[in-house]
Amino acid sequence: MSKTESAKQPPMAAIVMAAGRGSRMLAKSLPKVCFPVLGVPAINRTLRSCRKVGIASVVVVVGDDGDQVMRTVSDEHEGILYAHQPEPRGTGHAVRTGFEPLRQIGFEGLVWCIVGDKVIEPEAFDRVLRAFDEDADAAFAVTDKPHAEDMGHVLQDSEGRVLGIFERNDLKAARLLQELDEGLRDQRVPDAAQLRRRCLEALGTPDRCERFLSKVWRLAQGRGKLSARRLRAALPERPGRLQAGPEWLAADEILASAPYKNESLYCFRSKTLDRGLKLMPAPKGTRED
Repeated sequence: MSKTESAKQPPMAAIVMAAGRGSRMLAKSLPKVCFPVLGVPAINRTLRSCRKVGIASVVVVVGDDGDQVMRTVSDEHEGILYAHQPEPRGTGHAVRTGFEPLRQIGFEGLVWCIVGDKVIEPEAFDRVLRAFDEDADAAFAVTDKPHAEDMGHVLQDSEGRVLGIFERNDLKAARLLQELDEGLRDQRVPDAAQLRRRCLEALGTPDRCERFLSKVWRLAQGRGKLSARRLRAALPERPGRLQAGPEWLAADEILASAPYKNESLYCFRSKTLDRGLKLMPAPKGTRED
């Protein structure tokens, strides 16, 4: 971005999410954001791009291995703010954690929300900004990747308005809930051990089961037989359906209607983000759930 283009933009800040444990990386000692990409830790590449496009204030959200992330960042970058997220509870919770320092300093302008393990070139920021007109409250980057199942699926209505972003785990959980509901209709009720196994097969880890299956996962922690009544009570009101604007759709319906994938590069007006975070419900798996 040129200095002229930068002058036209309001001040910019970034929330960089770096609290994920990186279980898929199979590394017990190195946070995933610290993995080197062509010799440079991924998070430092992200921060380089932030600086190049004129982002002055940066908050890095760290988890329990935050000391190592902060050491990696401080080797190259100064003036970084940090926010501690003791337990990963999803992107929304990480952003809420990272926005608090910006709220405290009274920041007003554009706020970028970025994942720390993703290499983002400055040109990607520029393209999002070009789509960010005077009336926009938010914009985010998408790509057409039909086979990228691990990315969020972006669903739009007939006029191009975004109805929702559906992650892989959202869809996996919805499929399992639909299967359980269909089983109840056929009078098939798993016992607690079977239910626990099916939850783990669908989502992989207990943390994800707690986040995405909530009451069903808690029911699976018991022993022995389960009654149809208890399982029915643990299911959500619309088992297997996800809200997409005014409609509730099954996972396969969403997959068939969502051609774009979310690249996890978001830009918000600070006041819009602040309002949205205050309205955001508590993450699944907390006592407020």
